[in-house]
Amino acid sequence: IVLDGIGVSGGNGSSITGLTIINYAGNGVIVTSNSTVKGCKIGTDGTNALPNNTALSSNSGGLKITGDHNTIGGSGTGEGNIISGNNRSGIVFGGPAAFSNTIIGNIIGLAADGKTPLPNTEHGIRSKVGAYDNTIGGIGTGQGNAISGNTKYGIYIEGGGGGNQILYNKIGTTADGVDAAGNGNDGIAILGPGKGEQACGETGDGRMLEAADRLVYFKLITGAFRVGVSRLQVTQALAEIDKRIRQLSA
Repeated sequence: IVLDGIGVSGGNGSSITGLTIINYAGNGVIVTSNSTVKGCKIGTDGTNALPNNTALSSNSGGLKITGDHNTIGGSGTGEGNIISGNNRSGIVFGGPAAFSNTIIGNIIGLAADGKTPLPNTEHGIRSKVGAYDNTIGGIGTGQGNAISGNTKYGIYIEGGGGGNQILYNKIGTTADGVDAAGNGNDGIAILGPGKGEQACGETGDGRMLEAADRLVYFKLITGAFRVGVSRLQVTQALAEIDKRIRQLSA
């Protein structure tokens, strides 16, 4: 089913499955609480960019989450969504009301082949200030997302919430992890981290990390090498962490 110029809303246990949602003025999909979105194409027919958020709202994109306990995608065959080609961000966590949501098994910023860049024009995923306890990816088979090819950051967390987890995604590579498919800026940006999001010796809530700290943190928190950087860069980052630990212990 193709919804051309029509958006979809879900909440209270609803399931949005198998739709192609394109060319809508606002968010292609908006969910409140306890909903699932699986097997959809949002902002694309799988090959071409057919963007949602044609009105170019700064707070909108392909899919927006305004509540809690939603699941976007899945680990089973055909359960992941393709969220690509949208104006602004592919997925938006809409602030403090967006908590305890799960994003798994999706392609965000690539075409259906998992290889061809089909960028969302800003970030793959944007988490607005105050969103918390959300999980992007997972440790189970098929739970990681491919977040690549986007115009700006792969994942952009504005901070202030805390408890957000980014687990075993492929960021800046093709969906199979073989070839580079970089995002325009860093794969992951965490600005003004909240509780549970500190790193590299920062001790206060909501503090901006220094540029060198951000480089080290961004490249390692996915838990794998598949973040669009070389093994040499990861080795150098590990050496930098060791140096900073020694400085803090001195």
